[in-house]
Amino acid sequence: MLASLCVSFFSVPRKIFAVVVLWLMSSLAIAHPHNWIDLKTELLINSRYELVGIKMRWQFDPYYSMTVVSELQRSGQDMSQQLAGIGEEMVLNLTKEDYYSQIEVGEKPLKLPVPREYSLLAEGASLVLSMDFALPKPVSLSHQKITLSTFDPTYYVAMNYRDSHDLILPATISANCQWHLIVPKPDEKTIEYASSLDREQKDTQGLGQLFAETMQLECLP
Repeated sequence: MLASLCVSFFSVPRKIFAVVVLWLMSSLAIAHPHNWIDLKTELLINSRYELVGIKMRWQFDPYYSMTVVSELQRSGQDMSQQLAGIGEEMVLNLTKEDYYSQIEVGEKPLKLPVPREYSLLAEGASLVLSMDFALPKPVSLSHQKITLSTFDPTYYVAMNYRDSHDLILPATISANCQWHLIVPKPDEKTIEYASSLDREQKDTQGLGQLFAETMQLECLP
């Protein structure tokens, strides 16, 4: 999906990666971010207000998606099998990066396990990566906050929630839980710096956190 993500955790087949790189070179060469992911997150919470799992849905921007899908179509091989293989490589590499997510419950870090299920599918004009995480043991959310940020540390890719419906809670507990999205407020110097970066810039580790949205939830049963 972008040069940095393809190299780091999305690890697509070399032929497809070459096509993506050529496409990237032909488009605007400056300013981070270069690509976008729309996020959706579903918190799986039981009747005792315990977090038992998290479902994530990442929708890649149409430009990257169409480039990859077009190349897969040209191969003449089964599309669903090819996407399944790419999805497996993506998740394998994401594991090393904690799925680009920082989660805290009551200010204690929560590490995501390997997803029990995942898929990479073409939906309309976009590729969608879905991951279903089951926690090894329930985590109480009663009277303590959970925060979640999902971001590319280099800010090569912007990862954002589009609206309030992109955080999903069980209907049975939503009346007693309040959540809000904390929107980042980088200063002008940081914004100007990000805008000055070209696609070859590799030393931007940490920049993404300055532009990361944070989802915060508190349940008071």
